[in-house]
Amino acid sequence: MLIAIGIAATMLRTLPVKASGLVGDIDEDGDVDGRDVVLLALHWNSEEGNPRYDPNCDLNGDGKIDGKDLAMLAANFGKTE
Repeated sequence: MLIAIGIAATMLRTLPVKASGLVGDIDEDGDVDGRDVVLLALHWNSEEGNPRYDPNCDLNGDGKIDGKDLAMLAANFGKTE
């Protein structure tokens, strides 16, 4: 149980606070579009500790920007708030 609590606390610390409630809206302009894809691509394959890592692109908060984040963005591509 303590391990689960520790993991949950770690995830809460790593997830960025976003003004937009739309998952994948990296630039927080109210929609998930090509600009968000470009931002994710610029930080692709980076992880915490890497200078290219941007927590705003780490959509699932696992400390790396990879296919899981791209899948989350793709699921909302074209959506607006």
